[in-house]
Amino acid sequence: MSTILSIAAALLLLSILVTIHEFGHYWAGRRLGFTIVEFAVGMGPVLLKKTKNGIQYSLRALPIGGVKEKLLAAYRAGVTEILLPRENGRDLEKIDGSIREKLHITLLDDVDEAVALILQPGAEVKVAV
Repeated sequence: MSTILSIAAALLLLSILVTIHEFGHYWAGRRLGFTIVEFAVGMGPVLLKKTKNGIQYSLRALPIGGVKEKLLAAYRAGVTEILLPRENGRDLEKIDGSIREKLHITLLDDVDEAVALILQPGAEVKVAV
């Protein structure tokens, strides 16, 4: 029973940390005058949502996110070769087509495929974090 409580406490703490982190993006965007369309915690299907003052506030299924944002950041940093887990392939539809066609995205089933591609002779590795 204590293991289940420990896992539940860890998930609750992670959710709180993610919410604080995401709120930082929201707050900074508002302070800089950006138009905020949605403030979401998590990614995936929407569990709860409410619209107020033209902003949709939503809680999504998974407390992780940012594939779209990470791909756009990589693109802006000049990274065009992208290795992505196959499960995240569905997130590609969120990327504007004109940007997506400039990226060479390889969907992978496991980390061994990524290592093989990275370590092949002549491979150039850039990391965008």
